[in-house]
Parts: sequence; C-alpha cells; structure tokens
Amino acid sequence: MNGMRQEKRLVTPDGSPNVVSWLLNLEAASRLQRWSQENPLLLQTEATEMSQHFPSWLLIAVREGKPLRCNKCDELMVYKARGLTCAGCDRDFKGNLRQAKLSVAWIGHLPVPVPTNGLLLKRLGTNPDSIAPLVKANGQSYLLVPLLACYPENWPQLPPLIHYDRGFLNRIGIEGAGHSTHLVGADGTTMCLYTSWRAVTLRVVLQQRVVNHVVSLCKMVEGVPSNEAFLAH
Repeated sequence: MNGMRQEKRLVTPDGSPNVVSWLLNLEAASRLQRWSQENPLLLQTEATEMSQHFPSWLLIAVREGKPLRCNKCDELMVYKARGLTCAGCDRDFKGNLRQAKLSVAWIGHLPVPVPTNGLLLKRLGTNPDSIAPLVKANGQSYLLVPLLACYPENWPQLPPLIHYDRGFLNRIGIEGAGHSTHLVGADGTTMCLYTSWRAVTLRVVLQQRVVNHVVSLCKMVEGVPSNEAFLAH
C-alpha cells in the first residue's frame, strides 16, 4: 500500500450524488502484467506522476482494451486495500488475475484548450455532453476529453494504447481511421504512436503527445487540412 488516494463520483440508487475514495493498492495492480511484476518501482513512478499531474484519473483493470466492470453494479474495478475491487459496491474480483488476461490502465478526462469561437465551440455548446463536458477557466474554454490509456505487456519498450471514446469523436465530427486523423483500429479510436515511439512515462505521453493530437483533430473540425493540422506534430 502507499499514500496515494483515489476517488470517484457515483450516483446512488435514489439518484443523489456520492463520492467514494480509497488508498491505491499498487501491490495488487503490479500482479497483472509482466513489466509491473518485474519492475514495481516503475509502476510506482507511473502512479506518482499521474497522481500529481492528473489527480482525477483512476488506475483500473482492462480486458482486451475494455474497462473491467463489476458483474453486480457495472461500476469500474479499481485497486483497493483487498485488491481488485468494485469502486461502487466493493465486490471483489473473482478468479486468477493472469488467467483472466487483464492489464493495467488509466481512465480519465484530459483538458484540452479549444478556440474561443468557430464551428467546434458552436457544435460543443449546442450539444452538451456529460461524457465530454466543455468548461471555462480564466476566459479560456477547455474540452474534457474522455480517454483510456492501456499499458502494453512489455512497457515501456512499446507505446501505450490511447483509446478515444467513439461517441466523443462522432460528436466533434471525426470519423474513420487512417493517416489523415492518426487514428487506427477497427473502430478508428486508437491514437497511432507506433512509428515515433521513445520510452517515456504515460504522463509525458498525455501532456506532450495526446494534447497535441486532440488540438490537431480540433483544427480539422474547423476546416484545416489534415497535413496542416498535424504539421507540428
């Protein structure tokens, strides 16, 4: 155990909001993948950086790129004192972690600045969405982009898998995959990092690569050609 605390906002059966919190159990999380078993200090570094720079993000378990959810209440499975446990009802995961083919991932929202006017802001403002809300701070509008960041088995030799929410991409008008969007995968929701990967922490990937990718996608929504939108990245 360590001193890092995580929390999640829930909605009770009667519809009222509730916030639950727990101490992050990194020892339990380290059992899921080879890299975290062999180098628990690396997982500690990853978690420390994420807690400092992205304190609202949660460390979760995923299977085949999808968040593992509770069979009882459908909430996310997180790492509490007893191990892999439901964030909502405290139901423990049943089964062998390695045989279940689970891996470690982070889930949360990435704040990205958007233009103060134009098609994107108009589209977001007229079609509000709690999954990807639009907020304002000091006169600047920010889009809170929902993301799932999964560690590969041999991290950090290979890049993380950064998954966008398809509903969010549809909302801003980004469809399909390919060179024009730097998105790959059958549903076109995974950011392409393979051709230019260098070993850095996930926090660095989010701050230096993913923010720029979202900004480029926003430029495309505003009508900027793909080759110009991604020119600096």
